[in-house]
Amino acid sequence: MITTDIKQDELLKRPGRPLGLTLAILATAFIFSIVPLLRLGLDLLIMQHFNSLTWPSLPYGEGEVEPIFSGGETHLVNLPELLLVSTLGTAFLIVAIFAWRGKPVWIRFILYWGVLCLDVIYTLLILRSILMPVSLEQGLTSIDGTLRSSQIGYLVMIILVSLYLLWYMNRAPARAFYRGYYLPETEAVDTP
Repeated sequence: MITTDIKQDELLKRPGRPLGLTLAILATAFIFSIVPLLRLGLDLLIMQHFNSLTWPSLPYGEGEVEPIFSGGETHLVNLPELLLVSTLGTAFLIVAIFAWRGKPVWIRFILYWGVLCLDVIYTLLILRSILMPVSLEQGLTSIDGTLRSSQIGYLVMIILVSLYLLWYMNRAPARAFYRGYYLPETEAVDTP
């Protein structure tokens, strides 16, 4: 009976998942996994749509005229970036699920360092696309300015969400959640 009472007592003292930690994990999963994978899926759907278009022969006089060329080149996805983004997005989604559960204990550090690494990688990918001069061979469109502005906004969101997660992961409630118990009063250190 004594062991059952201790286990019940430990369960009552086991810290729950703080709301701030839940928000941080959901926000980083959205920014680093869901948004890139949705964008990737949209780009692939657009490319598939343009590649599946067929243009019929046009009647001209007594015969028909075949189009000389049709369609356009989208240049939306290059294969190395496609593989990098899909692999990183899927891997981070798995890490975020385990971090939300809180087990294993070391998942906290994987999430922490994973966010830092993804920050660097996504920032470099976005800066490369923003700072790269536009090729006249690909053409200029009226949406180029809007895409550039949205990429800058996405970069700002990556930085803000990452800073929030890194800040909250170092707070006492998050550390206690991953540890599985509160520190005794003698070991607890006051943190702001």
